[in-house]
Amino acid sequence: PADNPNSAVHMVVGPAATDPLRSAKAAALAARGLPASTEFPLRIDGFPETALPLLAFAACRPADADEVAELAAWLFDRGEMPVLDGVDTQQTALEELRRRCAAMLAGMAGSEAGDAAAAARMGGDA
Repeated sequence: PADNPNSAVHMVVGPAATDPLRSAKAAALAARGLPASTEFPLRIDGFPETALPLLAFAACRPADADEVAELAAWLFDRGEMPVLDGVDTQQTALEELRRRCAAMLAGMAGSEAGDAAAAARMGGDA
């Protein structure tokens, strides 16, 4: 909410239910001790830096399970956001963040109760 910069809207990030490689992505995350989805607070003044690799991992569309493993290795083992097959993973993550924020804002009712309900609706595979 704009009137309280310490308030946060929580965003859940993980492979979408419609992602054909969802199980491969979940397995790659589990192999690194990470859950299949993670909740992050979004505030007016920012979001956790650790959200970017997870946003990239959720939004990128590797061709197969081998490419999922390669993407996971770059993002989580090496801590880098590379350009793979012409796709800039950092740009993909930022575009996904923008898309999710725009969807959340479009759904906000303008009242505290309405905003909370909209945020809850957008918390899943938004």
